[in-house]
Amino acid sequence: MQYSIYSDLEWTYPDSPFIPLRPVLLETARGGHAAFQLLGETLPSQTALCVSMEWETQEAGNGLTLFTGELLPVGVDENTSATFMTTTDYDSCREFVTRKAPFYVYDAIRPADAVLTGTRLALYLCFQAASDARPGLRCGTLHIHIGNTKLDPRFLCYPKRLHSFVGKGEIWYAQLF
Repeated sequence: MQYSIYSDLEWTYPDSPFIPLRPVLLETARGGHAAFQLLGETLPSQTALCVSMEWETQEAGNGLTLFTGELLPVGVDENTSATFMTTTDYDSCREFVTRKAPFYVYDAIRPADAVLTGTRLALYLCFQAASDARPGLRCGTLHIHIGNTKLDPRFLCYPKRLHSFVGKGEIWYAQLF
């Protein structure tokens, strides 16, 4: 199955093109979270889904929790306006909007159950760091079973301890390949 990985900050759409696989930089502090989006091929509605994380060592997964959400398309009927809330006049806003309305954008997330409700594989994968998580290298494989297909993107997480100039703090750094 073909799939692409997008940052959680990128706008994604039901018709987003496949892009070459790339590493994703995830950063979070203790008690925070870091996420990315995975878009795949079109699937039949009610396709079975199972997502799990296999860490290379048992301690590697300590302090990190995986949340899997299904991205849901939301209809956009009008574009944002420079003078009013919204407009149907695309020429007046084309310089600062991403698309001409009407369109659909993945702008809602529901916890992923055992079946997908949409017709395209569209997942939001979020790693939540516990407030007492220990820094250190985290390596593992994310297992995604969609119907009879299995995706196994390798996950490398490099939590780094950085000292804050104001008070004590920690920043986590994760990279997906």
